[in-house]
Amino acid sequence: MERNGNISDFSSDSDDKNFQDLLAKAEQGDATAQYNVGDCYRYGKRVQRDSAKAIHWYTKAAEQGNANAQTQLHFLKSTTSVNAGVKKEGKSFISFVVSIVLFICLACAYAFIFGMTAPVSSDDLLAKATEGDAAAQYDLGWRYYFGEEVEQDYEKAVEWFTKAAEQGHTEAQTSLGVRYYFGEGVEQDYGKAVYWFTKATEQGHAEAQTSLGWRYYFGEGVEQDYEKAVEWFTKAAEQGHAHAQYYLSDCYNNGIGVEQDYGKAVEWCMKSAEQSYVPAQTSLASYYEDGIGVEQDEEKAIYWYTKSAEQGDTAAQDRLKDLSSRW
Repeated sequence: MERNGNISDFSSDSDDKNFQDLLAKAEQGDATAQYNVGDCYRYGKRVQRDSAKAIHWYTKAAEQGNANAQTQLHFLKSTTSVNAGVKKEGKSFISFVVSIVLFICLACAYAFIFGMTAPVSSDDLLAKATEGDAAAQYDLGWRYYFGEEVEQDYEKAVEWFTKAAEQGHTEAQTSLGVRYYFGEGVEQDYGKAVYWFTKATEQGHAEAQTSLGWRYYFGEGVEQDYEKAVEWFTKAAEQGHAHAQYYLSDCYNNGIGVEQDYGKAVEWCMKSAEQSYVPAQTSLASYYEDGIGVEQDEEKAIYWYTKSAEQGDTAAQDRLKDLSSRW
């Protein structure tokens, strides 16, 4: 029995009806439904994949305080799993992302890079960056990107990311690749995006590996090659990257770039689900429910649907209702 994965763009009549019901709830202001509509558009679940619409609905949900949507928005701004549809949300989207993720993003960066619990001043950071400190250059790039203690300036952000990237700073190389991919502070150039992602992958950077995998998957900046996409997803997945594990699972499920293997699809989906990645939890539950790649087990299906439903996935919530009615 074949099942459609989240990378595929096919849907059944039943799925279409379910999506229309979900969309109706989202349009009425249901934040959880808005998040899940965004998820559907992002991954091509029940609808044609559309990154701009995914961003639109994630933003609607995030503005109502949906934590999952806020996380996805931050992820979409720091990786390249979607296309340039992000830019279509305009300045209102950017300012919203700033207000939601700025403190967390920068605080974590400071703690990781400088071993501090509080940020340093922009003047001190500039002094270090000017002296050639790659970590400071990278962090200063984010200051300009978000407009933290300095006037927001994407071009200056790119300038500092470039300086750090040229010194081999992997996070800067990945971030610079993202800027070229989206055309933020620099002319959009998929080729240069691929160049910098590749530089970061040479140092084993899992997120860059995932991003490079997507470029091969969609043929952006490189010739489309599903096998190479799987190769890069695998490298990142083996390092424990939850999103890459899920994408790899979906490739095995659909036989994209690799021989179809439901057992491996379940194996990688499980690894991702165990890291609390919602789409993986829902998919894993469906594997158990349908007995695909694993022995059918309704109790385990309910367990994983519950995990996903608790994080706001309405598809999982709907399946729980259906399963509960049988008991």
